[in-house]
Amino acid sequence: MEKRNLTYRLTIIVLLILSSALVSIGVQYNLLADFDNFIGDFIHSFRSEGTSELFKGITFLGDIKLLVPLMIVVIGYLLRYTKQRSSAFIVFFSIAGTVVLQDILKEFFQRQRPEILHIIEASGYSFPSGHTIISTAFYWVLGTIICKHLKSKSKYCWYIPFVIALIIFSIGVSRIYFGIHYPSDVLAGFLVGGFWANVCLLLPDISNMRSTIKDQDAKSI
Repeated sequence: MEKRNLTYRLTIIVLLILSSALVSIGVQYNLLADFDNFIGDFIHSFRSEGTSELFKGITFLGDIKLLVPLMIVVIGYLLRYTKQRSSAFIVFFSIAGTVVLQDILKEFFQRQRPEILHIIEASGYSFPSGHTIISTAFYWVLGTIICKHLKSKSKYCWYIPFVIALIIFSIGVSRIYFGIHYPSDVLAGFLVGGFWANVCLLLPDISNMRSTIKDQDAKSI
């Protein structure tokens, strides 16, 4: 089972790396301009005062000011009530790692933000969307941990991935809606965030496999 999980994670990671590379190349050589214009214009067509207020609430779900306190609460719960140190570690790593990763990527690509009306303020470079990277990684990891925790206790845990996917997607759309990111910025954010989430989730599987191999070697002596 552990070996199958490891293979699954590695496959997802490779696919996300390749997809991220393709999007990055498309941005570098301006191959995604039509995609950005079409998706951007479509989302911007829904702009209204009411919609803006709704998206302000949605985009806050991916704000570091919310995610850090939420991370602390989740880690505290895991350590106090479940004793799952590995899960607590990957929750922390899902935030800490993406903060560093998004800064590195933004500085490397140095893409300026869209030259349209920004409904909310944003600073720094545009590609990839750091908001989307961090929220994708954190909520993906959180959703996976919740599913594992509920799997043996509830037959309704199937809805967790759907809710998590909806939250992540909505946060990404909100960044386009406000005019502070191109759709390709957000797409890259989904891919990079998903990559990092799976890297974090891969670590316990690797650790478990190493422990299993050591046990088998000890028994064979």
